[in-house]
Amino acid sequence: MPPPKDGLNLSTTEPATLDFSSFASSSCVPLALTCGVAVLVVAVIVVVAVVCKCKRDKTQLKKKNARLQGEKEEIQGSVKTLKELENQRDQVKLELENLRDELKVKLEEVEREKEKNKEELSLVETELTEKQMAYEKPEELLRQKEKLLQDQWKLDQTKKDNEKLLLDMERLLESIEIQVTRNTDVHIYMD
Repeated sequence: MPPPKDGLNLSTTEPATLDFSSFASSSCVPLALTCGVAVLVVAVIVVVAVVCKCKRDKTQLKKKNARLQGEKEEIQGSVKTLKELENQRDQVKLELENLRDELKVKLEEVEREKEKNKEELSLVETELTEKQMAYEKPEELLRQKEKLLQDQWKLDQTKKDNEKLLLDMERLLESIEIQVTRNTDVHIYMD
């Protein structure tokens, strides 16, 4: 039996063999070469595209990394500044607390002086009343009374000023405490 035209012999039970002579003479070789070249060109294009994308992604990652590094440094600078401000705030708070304590001591001192002045005024008024009853001229006692009344007014004014200052300091310390609480909450959130 003659071999089939396509080079395969299917009628026998023998193993199939290819007849390569038909391939060499047919128009399959240029077509196979064209397909091979086309596949090779597509493969090269795909490789070039993948390499370009990888380079572009790498460049974008480097830019993003640099931007993130800059943001990190900026945040670290902000944290450092915040810590410095917290230290300054704590120092101011400590100084205000010391001033408040000193002011309380001064206020107590003014209160003692006021009581002492009140007693002296009472004594002078009593003596003045006695002298007036005895028809003596109490001019010196009246001057002394006037001075004590002026001292009393000054002490009242000093007390009022010190109490106002103490109240202002308490408000300032309270606002500092509120900020300390807020900053502590922010630190906890950032950690």
